[in-house]
Amino acid sequence: MKTIILLTTTLIISLTMFASTSFAEWTKVTKNSGGTFYIDFDRIRNDGGYLYFWELSDLFKPNKDGNLSAKIYNRGDSKVFRYKWLSFSAHKEPLGRENPRTTNDTPDKD
Repeated sequence: MKTIILLTTTLIISLTMFASTSFAEWTKVTKNSGGTFYIDFDRIRNDGGYLYFWELSDLFKPNKDGNLSAKIYNRGDSKVFRYKWLSFSAHKEPLGRENPRTTNDTPDKD
């Protein structure tokens, strides 16, 4: 499990480092048996050595709470290949099209 998280984190940070402004709002970055995952390359910003980016998880079938998608605002640290969720919203419609069912705005404590 740790290997998958590390691989996904490395992929996301690598893709964000070489992003071009020509990408559309949500760009598909990977797909697995559970769903499709996107990054918004237009809103990536670099501040103080951290990368801030939006991620969209689009599930193939609803999870146990009935959600089909989630939007997550992340802070990535490319020096140590890790990231932290800063904000999370769950949606019952695909691609985050519905108003969020639940949100969790996590204060930045680092």
